[in-house]
Amino acid sequence: MITQKWRNKLSLTNSTISKMLRRKTNLERIYSFDVDSDFENLAHLQHALQLSDSQLVKLVIELPQLPRNKNTISSLEFFQSQMSFSQQELKKLFLKNPSLLGYNVATKIEPKISFFKRRLNLNNAHLITLLLRNPNLFTLKIQANVGE
Repeated sequence: MITQKWRNKLSLTNSTISKMLRRKTNLERIYSFDVDSDFENLAHLQHALQLSDSQLVKLVIELPQLPRNKNTISSLEFFQSQMSFSQQELKKLFLKNPSLLGYNVATKIEPKISFFKRRLNLNNAHLITLLLRNPNLFTLKIQANVGE
């Protein structure tokens, strides 16, 4: 299952692994590749958001595919550069809703940001406030619900 190397890198306890298993994720598939290269994503994320080890583990528990997810860095960069989130705001956003790190920017994030800006006439500052209060707005099916 989870290699000892992964357990050591993330300080995963049996309790933590149990939480991950309850998410019904195929952990063996996720954690069976090159630990060192996969861990680079996590190390970059931890550094960029100034996450403690326990906060990083919380993200991995919520989103076990995080170490292998190709969208993690692009999501982080989008929110930093295009939306002007501060490091503390990003940290708060991703800890509240880790799945945002797995979303494809072009297909999931940009269309919703565009909708909020266009239809609700919100600027980046107002959007940041709105998203920090309710990061689950990204889970809404805008087209189905408002005919966008």
